Amino acid sequence: MLKEKYNEIESLTRSLAIPQWLESLRLADYILAEGYENTPAEFRAALKTGLAFSHAFYGEWADFTKKTMAASAGGFCLDESSVPASFAVAAFPCEYAAAPRLAAALMAARLAGTRHILAFSLGGVPTSQACAALELAGVEDIFTSNAQEALKAVTEMAAHCAWGRLAVLGAYGGEAEILWKSVLGTGLPIFAEQMPPIIEIQNNSGHNRQIIAWGHPDAREKDGLPPDVFYCAADSHHKGGAAPLTLGPGLEACWIHPGLDPGFFRQRFVHGEYFNDLHK
Repeated sequence: MLKEKYNEIESLTRSLAIPQWLESLRLADYILAEGYENTPAEFRAALKTGLAFSHAFYGEWADFTKKTMAASAGGFCLDESSVPASFAVAAFPCEYAAAPRLAAALMAARLAGTRHILAFSLGGVPTSQACAALELAGVEDIFTSNAQEALKAVTEMAAHCAWGRLAVLGAYGGEAEILWKSVLGTGLPIFAEQMPPIIEIQNNSGHNRQIIAWGHPDAREKDGLPPDVFYCAADSHHKGGAAPLTLGPGLEACWIHPGLDPGFFRQRFVHGEYFNDLHK
């Protein structure tokens, strides 16, 4: 039964097409190339390290996974399978410049095996930082639109194949927040980056502070709150306290979004039975 469901999703995914009207909103290749080339080589190299970091942490998921669990004490037999989402949309405001966070979101979708990955720069042409992240993550379908146009595209694709995902970066104002709140209640799984991160850098940690500042220009001050990421010296991650992410020197452009891993971009199915029913 689970394999049949996989075949159904695979068939719908293969027949899924990007709405034709979106072509007029497609980002010109030369703009993406210029943005990438305008990014200093040192920063591009740091982003590549971030992509490798994501690959090492998550690994690449198979097209179809299945596991069987027998809970003998409760008398249950459970089968769980998962397949890649049919499409993934990453949307962000055109002024969004947090390249490591955008790259991490795109990489999670790619490692999940998502075949159709679209990016929407809301309100205009993306920043050079965003262009670098999009180029290195291998995203080809990039559009400039407003929130309503992005919502229309997502809705039309979901109508053809409901197993899609939406990740909104920089959803703390403007078009990105409008898109995020418009999708709420539609049933489409959505991740929203609702606040920029709080960053703390340990004194004399050995990090390249220029790369950190370039990668997170919107970072917030601590103001008594625990950091979202603590950049620490080698072998001193224990000093990060409550920070969910601690990064040593050389990992300035690495990132992990809590709640936005390849599993978010997978469609899961569970089938359960009683042992007694299996032996009737």
